[in-house]
Amino acid sequence: MEKPNLLCLCPTYRRPELLQNALACFLLQDYPLANRRLLICDDAMQVFPQKKDREGWQVVNRTDRAPSMPDKLDEMVNLGNTIFNKQFARDIYKSGKKVATDIIFEEWKPDAYVLWHDDDVYLPRHLDYMAACLSQRTWVHPSQVYISKAYVNSKDASLRDIGFGEVYIRWSGSFAISMELLKELGGWVAVQKGQEQNAGYGRNMLEACLRDSMPADVYKLFGHSYIKRKQSSHSTLATSTDESWYREYPTRYSWPAELVPFLEPKLDEETNLLLSRFRSKHLAM
Repeated sequence: MEKPNLLCLCPTYRRPELLQNALACFLLQDYPLANRRLLICDDAMQVFPQKKDREGWQVVNRTDRAPSMPDKLDEMVNLGNTIFNKQFARDIYKSGKKVATDIIFEEWKPDAYVLWHDDDVYLPRHLDYMAACLSQRTWVHPSQVYISKAYVNSKDASLRDIGFGEVYIRWSGSFAISMELLKELGGWVAVQKGQEQNAGYGRNMLEACLRDSMPADVYKLFGHSYIKRKQSSHSTLATSTDESWYREYPTRYSWPAELVPFLEPKLDEETNLLLSRFRSKHLAM
């Protein structure tokens, strides 16, 4: 069975150290490279535009910061639908002499989109599990997530029932959606229409998907493949009940930013510890 093409969306802003870790997590994925791509969008203009075709990732900049996170995600979807296509020249020879040059076009079109938060951890089988789930349903979300050093499950007081058991809905980091369903919904911005544009955008997207269909529960099918960082100032801001967290986020940093010409993948200490722990658990099963 042909594997779906998965486009991972990684919006980022002034967090190059975390971005190094997110990139390293992508490069450690077991999923075939031919079927996965990572698009990083930095609208702080800090990380230079760059790409590595052989590793399946690219960084793009935006001179103007998107008005909201839903706008930013929709921009990335539109860009990701074409940015990984390739066009190159191939010379044609006859009797040792070049007689023509063909322009070869290789299309890479995503079948689904996977959120790839820069401050979270994705275990090596994450994309394999997302693809398996998407073969059954049009979207994926876990009923339980692993948060750094503690499990959060349906007994936690922070959970809210939205029709699919009890889901920790503030965090959509382990979320994937097919191209067809995203088109049907009209994108993140369309889901937010008439609501707060920034606050709770992840929750609103999950609720919109639920109105369409039930998700594939990646946790029940495979266990944990995504880890939410327990300490994340961005996560705290994102749960605000108004739009101010996104607009005011740039003011948290001093300017000008320290420029990053080359993004190097590098796992941080916590991620190495988590990978070791989950590998040991898997081998013991």
